[in-house]
Amino acid sequence: MPVSDNSDSRPPGSKHYLLIGEVAQQLNVKPHVLRYWETEFSWLAPEKNLKGQRYYSQDDVELVRLIQRLLHFERLTIEGARKFLEQFKGRWKDGLAAIEAGLPTVVASPDSEAQSIHRQSEELLRKVQLLERQAERKDQEIRDLKARQQVLNRELVLERQAHSELRNLVRKELSDLVRAAEEDAPHRSGPALA
Repeated sequence: MPVSDNSDSRPPGSKHYLLIGEVAQQLNVKPHVLRYWETEFSWLAPEKNLKGQRYYSQDDVELVRLIQRLLHFERLTIEGARKFLEQFKGRWKDGLAAIEAGLPTVVASPDSEAQSIHRQSEELLRKVQLLERQAERKDQEIRDLKARQQVLNRELVLERQAHSELRNLVRKELSDLVRAAEEDAPHRSGPALA
C-alpha cells in the first residue's frame, strides 16, 4: 500500500522507517533476499510508496531479524520457520527471546524436517558422486598425458640419437672427402714448371 504520493519521501515519522538497502546493510542480508522473504512470509509486508520503494518499520526489521536467525543460524527450513513464526505473530521480539533463552518451541514436524534432511543428504551424495566422476576423469586425463609424455620423451631420445648418428656420418663423409681431396691434390696439379 502506498504511504506517500511523493516517491522520494518517507512515511510520516520516517525516523522509525528504513529503506530496504538500510535494512539489508544493518542485517548483512542482500536486498533480493529480503524481497524473496516477503514472498515466503506473509507477515513481512513493508509499506511501499508510489515508486515501489519499501519502507520497513521497526516491527518489520524485528521480523526480518527473526527470519534471518531461524533460517541462517537455527538452520530451519522455510516451512519450519513459518511454523515457528505462527506462535509469535506480531511479537517478533518474543520469538527472538525464546530462541536466545533456548525455550522449546513448536517447529516443523519431525517428518518434514527428516524429509528435508534426507533430501539434502541425497543432494549432497549426488554432488559427491559427480565430483568423484569428475576427479576420475581428470585422473584419467593425467594418466593419458603422462603416457603421451613418455612416448614423446622416447621419440625425442630416438630423434636425438638419429641426429647424432647423422651428424657423425656427415662428419665422417666430410672427413673422407677432405682426405681424398688431399691425396688427389698432387696428381691434379700437373707437372711442375721449372
